[in-house]
Amino acid sequence: MADTSLNMNDQQWNMMMIPLKFTWQPTENESIYLKKLVCFRMEQRELLPFTREDLISPSVIIDDFLYHGDLKHAMNKALLEELNIRCIINACDCPLGQDILDQRHVLWINVEDATYTDIAEHFKITNEFLHSCKTKGEKVLVHCEMGVSRSSSIVLAYLMKYHHDSLEEAYDYLVKRRHCVEPNLGFLLQLIRYERQLHKTNEIAQGKNMYQKSSPIETSYTVKDSAAIISPTDELTETKTVKSKTKKKNNTLSSEVSGQAPLLQSSNSFPHPRSSWSLCRGLCCCSPSSARNAKLYSK
Repeated sequence: MADTSLNMNDQQWNMMMIPLKFTWQPTENESIYLKKLVCFRMEQRELLPFTREDLISPSVIIDDFLYHGDLKHAMNKALLEELNIRCIINACDCPLGQDILDQRHVLWINVEDATYTDIAEHFKITNEFLHSCKTKGEKVLVHCEMGVSRSSSIVLAYLMKYHHDSLEEAYDYLVKRRHCVEPNLGFLLQLIRYERQLHKTNEIAQGKNMYQKSSPIETSYTVKDSAAIISPTDELTETKTVKSKTKKKNNTLSSEVSGQAPLLQSSNSFPHPRSSWSLCRGLCCCSPSSARNAKLYSK
């Protein structure tokens, strides 16, 4: 990735960073990395303009497996049938219709597209869901309302985790396949920190970083030990407390809002290769404030 930092002056950048300083307190190195990613995205926006054709169908990220789109794609039953998509990750605040839920496995991660939202706490369950779909040869659509920020963050986390590529490489790869992707600054910062975690566990080669020339991500996929997949209903990520002077909270479906714990509705099992857990055809809503209290509701 070329050094495009000079495309943005310091005043512009400082204004953009104000919300993050209140919520995430980025380090100097993180800010430098973040600025490079943002400037790269600005450059790519000019080279790869978003067209109306991009709105018709979801973008193919990995052949015969991973699709990235928006809410309209997820609600288009005919399109889902045509593409043979049987699994969906919904990362927006709009639930899908019952006609979709009855025929597909849907993981609903209800998060707000805001810099203060902790989307990283969902990476574990979304990665496990995607990995499980891949091992069973099922096609999956990852979407949010516009297919720009929330869903992009989920796809990037997966590419880093299971393709062992740096955030730089994953972002470059994704932008070329879906031109409108652009996680908000808070999500990008969390992806930077997630990349650092994967470096520590050697899931991304230590030599791969923001300052190394990127290479294309291999679209081939090597299935790892499926026993390593952990049930989303067994281990939901605990809530992380984010200090914020604005005291804003995620706009999630929680027990405080809905009057009940998040739901996992089921009509058909989603077999796990190791244990008897069921991530079932229907709706799984993971709310940060009450994820550990999730309940199973059968039709």
